[in-house]
Amino acid sequence: MGNSLSESEIEELKYNIDLLNKLEFNNLDIKNKQGATGYIDFISLDEVDHNVMKGYDVFNRVFFVIKAEIENSDGSKIKTFTTFFQRYSDNKNLWHTAGNFKSLLFDTVGGATLSQIKMLIELLINGYFNLDLEKIQNLKINCYPNNEYEKNIDITKCPIKINIGYSN
Repeated sequence: MGNSLSESEIEELKYNIDLLNKLEFNNLDIKNKQGATGYIDFISLDEVDHNVMKGYDVFNRVFFVIKAEIENSDGSKIKTFTTFFQRYSDNKNLWHTAGNFKSLLFDTVGGATLSQIKMLIELLINGYFNLDLEKIQNLKINCYPNNEYEKNIDITKCPIKINIGYSN
């Protein structure tokens, strides 16, 4: 992860990763497929039959594929399609996002933060997550299509909620 954590934060991270891994969803069997670099950035939208699916890659690393929408205060919506995955087989606490279609839900440069993992758990359990400007910036929510993350968010189009699945 891109920052130093205290012992208690490391323990909280481990606890939340364990909780995340215990969540059950329909299985996405990718067989022995892998991306050219060994990453799991090849899963396409047409392979995913449900809004959230869980699976294991060829290296036995767990991943979740998530279809979600970011709802803005002006009523507009940004569709996201994100693969959230354990980065290394020997490090169960380092997670990243990947994808090749639509915007990613959030940015994990340096590894997902404890706040991002806790947000993801709440989103997966409840089916939604309410946002405010502080959460958007802290969680590195992608407020713009095509992963054009900007720190100067237009408050008139501020994201207010993330919903699992796509509306029509």
